[in-house]
Order: sequence, then structure tokens, then C-alpha cells
Amino acid sequence: MTTPHYQFCHSILIGSEANVQSSYLQSVERSKDVVAEKSTTIQQLKTKVSQLELERAQLQDNIYEAEQALRLTVKDREHMSVYVKTLSSAFEQV
Repeated sequence: MTTPHYQFCHSILIGSEANVQSSYLQSVERSKDVVAEKSTTIQQLKTKVSQLELERAQLQDNIYEAEQALRLTVKDREHMSVYVKTLSSAFEQV
């Protein structure tokens, strides 16, 4: 036979357990939300890093092409200079 005092204490303990379980479940849910947010952030950062790496590669290609164009321009200038000197010599001989 249970006494009213026992029933009262038992109901308090059961209520406390329910509160603890409820708090635990809420904490787990908040943790899951935080993990999901961080996972999304990580995925976005990975995407951004991939884009930046692609842009970097494109910029390196552009720099290489610009250097090649400058080298070609220098060679053309040298050839033009030789040509002008040749013409000048030819006209001086005439």
C-alpha cells in the first residue's frame, strides 16, 4: 500500500525525469541545428574555395598570355628597329 507522501514524492520524481528528458531533447535538437548550420557553412566555404582556385588558375593563364604577348611585342620591336636601320642605310647609299 502506498502512502500519499510516497505518491507525492514519486510524482515529483517522475515530473523531474520528464523535465530532464525534455531539456535533454531540446539540447539535442539545438545541437543538431547548430551542426546543420555549420555543415551548410562548410559546404558554402568549400564552394567558394573552389571558385577562388578556378579564378586563380584563370588569372595565372592570363598572366602567362600577357607575358607571351609582351615577349612577342619586344621581338617585333627589335625586328622593326633592324628594318628601319636597314632602310636608313639603303637611303643613305642612294
